[in-house]
Amino acid sequence: MNFVLAKDLKAVQISSYVTGTGGTYSIQVYLANTKQNPILEVNDVEIIGGQLMTLAVTGDLNNLKLVPIIDNVEQESKPNKSVVRFYNLTPDSLIFLMASEGYKLARKVDSNSGNKYTEILTGTYQVGVLPSEGIGQILNTDIKMSADKIYTLYCVGTSNQELKKLGLGYNFQIIQVVDGNTIIKKCALE
Repeated sequence: MNFVLAKDLKAVQISSYVTGTGGTYSIQVYLANTKQNPILEVNDVEIIGGQLMTLAVTGDLNNLKLVPIIDNVEQESKPNKSVVRFYNLTPDSLIFLMASEGYKLARKVDSNSGNKYTEILTGTYQVGVLPSEGIGQILNTDIKMSADKIYTLYCVGTSNQELKKLGLGYNFQIIQVVDGNTIIKKCALE
């Protein structure tokens, strides 16, 4: 049986969660408005029943990759805190920095991987991204973290190998997403 998981997504867009049953699936990605010649086809993708999963497509048209990302359904939100993890969907290993009024959090995250959830105080944080060598900040943005929410901060984008040698050549951005486990916990309580 064939069905569409998401349609007409642009780069860095995220779809809503889709319900389905566990099993082994073939995932195909097409350019918008086409139904032939997938630009990515991955067979034997294992979807585990009862899990929340994000399927990210990373890379460029010549080298696309499907990255399954599992939300920890056991992770609970905290009434007076935020819960956050970082996920790196770029081709480079990165260091994520979060800072707010004397509080600092730093995590190294390899390409196409993430880290465990961390509880933090609520508020507005300055979030920075550095190359794993720690030389030169690539990105800096302010992000508000609210109480009783579980977030993933995704770093997405591409880099140019030649320009990176000069500290240039990065085209990254941070996407803040409220994880599905926040919503499920709220629905279970209602």
